[in-house]
Amino acid sequence: MANNISVAAGITEKSHTKFIAGSYATLEFGMSPTKAFDAGLTNSKVGKLISTISQHQYSGAFCEGGDFLLQALMDKYTIRSNLTTLFPDIRTTKGHGLKYILGETNSYACHGAPGVSNTAGAALWQLDYSLYATQLGIENLFFHHGVGYKYNMIQPVALNWSSLTAEPLDTPEPAHVQPQYYSAVIVAEATGKSTTTRVAEIIVDNPWVTGYAFYKGSKLERAVFINLKGHFASTTTERESVHIDLGFADNVKGGKGPSDMTVKRLAINTANDVVGLTWGGVSYDTKDGRPTGRVTVEKGKVSKGVNIKATEAILVQFL
Repeated sequence: MANNISVAAGITEKSHTKFIAGSYATLEFGMSPTKAFDAGLTNSKVGKLISTISQHQYSGAFCEGGDFLLQALMDKYTIRSNLTTLFPDIRTTKGHGLKYILGETNSYACHGAPGVSNTAGAALWQLDYSLYATQLGIENLFFHHGVGYKYNMIQPVALNWSSLTAEPLDTPEPAHVQPQYYSAVIVAEATGKSTTTRVAEIIVDNPWVTGYAFYKGSKLERAVFINLKGHFASTTTERESVHIDLGFADNVKGGKGPSDMTVKRLAINTANDVVGLTWGGVSYDTKDGRPTGRVTVEKGKVSKGVNIKATEAILVQFL
């Protein structure tokens, strides 16, 4: 049931992402681009060949174990603070005419935290993390993966041991798609095939909900909204829903905005789930990872807005 919150949205500064190639320098262990540039990084003959600066970033580390909360990973403002700490480095890098990427990133370092990094909630984290990174000028994110890592988008081979506990398994776990994979599918679909798609964060006056608009030229084509409030297996209260006012769609260059839309949902039972997600009715929980199921979308009027549940993501296609 939808609560009484009406979320107003407005467009902020637009930015864009694209695929890049070229020589790059990876900076780790406390070395910042500012320090490297001050030390003359780009002054040498070799340094002048650098076109891209790469840094690593995680939300924390599981190297020594510990208890990690899924809601803490999914938190809207934690995601933003974790990435905005890099903004001085991004600004300095771009000020030197170089591109900036995260050459290694994911949820929690040392291959992820069990029951957190491998869940549906982590898929929502990854979706918001990826899209917010575009707003800071991060041009590529390379999500760290490996055989049996908890934060993988896919487990590429069968495992004879548990990826969560490292204990031997009586029956091997087959290769499979993990929840984070759905995040990559949504980003690809929202961005589309155009290499000039622009992404702009939508200011959503709600502590749990984030939004992003996707433009081709000045035309608003799609929007993604993410409700990061965790609905967990242990949740005893009724699942909340927020109403989103899509009035921002009228704020387009050249006149009135779209009147019709379709809505596609990433359906999740609980944030703790590791299987059972569907994207617009389609599942990747198959033996070969190929999608199964019939694509389903909802049709509606932009003027009516849209509801989004706790622990859910939606793609709005403007017609």
